[in-house]
Amino acid sequence: QADEHPTAAAAAPVDPIGDVSYRRHPSAVSPKYKIRTLVFATRGILKVERQLMNDLRMLLPHHKPESKIQEKHNIRGVVNELCGTHKCDSLILFENRKRRHLYLWVGSAPRGPCVKFHAINIHTMGELKLTGNCIRGSRPLLHFDKVFETQPHLRVMKALLSRTFGTPRFHAKSRPFVDHIFCFFFFEDMIYFRNYQIVEEEVGRNQIERSLLEIGPRFVLNPIRVFHGCMGGATMWKNPRFIPPAKQRRAHQRAAKEGRRLSSKQRSDIGSYERRRISNHLRWRKERTLRALPARPTEDVFQQGTIRQGMR
Repeated sequence: QADEHPTAAAAAPVDPIGDVSYRRHPSAVSPKYKIRTLVFATRGILKVERQLMNDLRMLLPHHKPESKIQEKHNIRGVVNELCGTHKCDSLILFENRKRRHLYLWVGSAPRGPCVKFHAINIHTMGELKLTGNCIRGSRPLLHFDKVFETQPHLRVMKALLSRTFGTPRFHAKSRPFVDHIFCFFFFEDMIYFRNYQIVEEEVGRNQIERSLLEIGPRFVLNPIRVFHGCMGGATMWKNPRFIPPAKQRRAHQRAAKEGRRLSSKQRSDIGSYERRRISNHLRWRKERTLRALPARPTEDVFQQGTIRQGMR
């Protein structure tokens, strides 16, 4: 029978799945060095800012944590030393000034370049409580507007944001899933950050419909300067429309004292916190004026001079 059917053994069915193994094999395209991002902050950050930092640490599996630093005068040397200790080639630093304003440093260590942002309109994942969700440790997709390719300083920002927020392939702490996307939108000279979940629903046979659900967090980055080095150096680009918060605060206080209203251009440059503070101050002055009682005609009846004058 074997001679009559010589191809019987070759016609046996082959298992299409094969041997399933959960072991991750090394790849030739893996980077020669490990890419790590140091995420840390200076001492004095607020609770909301600390929650934002923890949210970014949760979303970036290739991050390295570090405790708060106290050095303010030689911060450039301290940051380079910490990056060298943790073997990190990029960094995200949260710096708070006067417990009011948050500055975000995003750069490459130790040679640079580096970008300094003013972070405003911060909303954490715990605050928003959105319906989106993703697997912890999954690699995100990165989406940038087309405007980032039009100007040189925007191309530098795109390269730095891609390096810090993009999880490298075959990272030890990453998972082989792509279920969310980081979006960087450029509008009115500011960068808006959003994080969405990629939802796939099977509509029909071999048809999949994809939609997005926001996860959080949210924040807006107002670029200030692009430095040639890490945490300083020569200025490659400077934002001409950026007004320091201290200068804005002095202008608003002067306007509140004079009792005049600000123009539309001045209001557009004011942050939400400053607008709320100025409006509360003006409302308090108006209520104080309304609460003032009119003068009573009999208030000085019992004064000594008035009594003597009446007796005469």
